[in-house]
This record gives sequence, structure tokens and C-alpha cells, in this order.
Amino acid sequence: MKYTTKTTIKLAILFSTAIVGLGYWFTHGATLLEFLLYFVLLSFVSRIANAGYHRWLTHNQFEPTWLGRKIMLYFMVLTGEAPPGHYVIAHLNHHKYTDEEGDPHGPKQIGFWNLALGRYGETKPAFMRTYARHKDAQWVTEHYWRLYLANWILFALIDPYLNIWLACLFSWSWLQMINLNWRGHGGLQGTPTNLGRISNLFMGGENYHKNHHDNPGELVMGKWDTTGKYLVPWLLQKKV
Repeated sequence: MKYTTKTTIKLAILFSTAIVGLGYWFTHGATLLEFLLYFVLLSFVSRIANAGYHRWLTHNQFEPTWLGRKIMLYFMVLTGEAPPGHYVIAHLNHHKYTDEEGDPHGPKQIGFWNLALGRYGETKPAFMRTYARHKDAQWVTEHYWRLYLANWILFALIDPYLNIWLACLFSWSWLQMINLNWRGHGGLQGTPTNLGRISNLFMGGENYHKNHHDNPGELVMGKWDTTGKYLVPWLLQKKV
């Protein structure tokens, strides 16, 4: 079975679990306040994981502390989005061949539904500079799906409702990915575009997509990039 087919199956299972699970949770006494608290938590985990995938391992925008890197790697596992090495090579090719032949998840090249269902184009070899010198990221990549399954089992033993939260975490992270890569490239127009302030409420700076493509090594992508200005320096980055 192709990797892209496995990804599509994973999407169907986790989105279904999130939708059905939320319905079950609310019919069994969950309150709106509880939902908002869980949403804030999953948004935080998703943001930290994305900082690890994108800003640290792919673009080397900052040097994390020992604890910061472990937190980012664990949160990457929690999201279930992709093994770090898979993300890095796909995203490096996305920058190298932006909106051209060879861009594995350029919407102009693969279309909306292939993007949404994780049916990316083939990636070409790339030198993954930052990833290549981090043995812990390579170990997580090698054991990613076993770690993800072990985490599901652990959460189920603690409280089965946590598995609903995990499914929601994946679903929210994936929806953010679709929004950024589709709208951030003008859909089929294939032009990097900055998204608006509403998107920034959830993306914390990743919405400055054109700015990022123009200067991929810059940690602070725009005026309201709260991830680059605050979250990374306060929680993840080594002090200069």
C-alpha cells in the first residue's frame, strides 16, 4: 500500500474519531468551558509541534534548549501529522520548487483534494542540514508510528476521553495545514500569499506565508508573529 493511501486512511479514521467523539463527549455532560480549555491546550501543542517541524528542523531559525527540543519532538508525535524527517524533506522541496514541477504539496500542482487528503507528489532527494545533525529527531522519525500508537494506548489507560483529544489535535493541525498551503498559495494560482489577521489568531505568525517564502531563515515572519517573537524565545530557544 502506498504511503499516501495510508495517510488518507489515517485521515478518515482520525477525523471520524474526532467528530463522533466530540458528539459523544457533549452528550455525556461536557460543557462549553471544558471544550474551550481543551481547544486552547491542543492549539498550544499544535503550535509548538509546528515550531519544531518548520522553524527548527526545516529552516534552522533558532537553536533550542535540550528540554525545548524534547518537548517539540514529543509534541510532533502527539499530533500524528508526520515523522519529522518526512516533513522536512517535503517542505524543503516545497521551497526549492515552489509552485513548480517538483513541489510535493503545491496546490497548483496537486489540486485541493490531493492536498486535503495527504496525497502529495513524490519528493526529490534534498540535503536536510539541520535534521541531519540531530540524532534524536532521526530516532523519532524511525520509530514515529510506534511511538504514536504507544501514546494512544497510554492515553486510553489514563482516560479514554484523551484519545478523542488526540484525534481532535490531529484534525485541527491538519486543517491548519490545508488552510496555509491552499490559501497561502492562492489556491490554483500558485502564488505565495500572506493570510489575514483572523488566520493569525490560530497560526501565530505562520500566516505570513509570502514573507516566509521571501526569507525562510527569519524567525520573526511579520509584525504579529507571536510564535517567533514570544513563544520560541520564552519557551524553546537557547538564551544568547
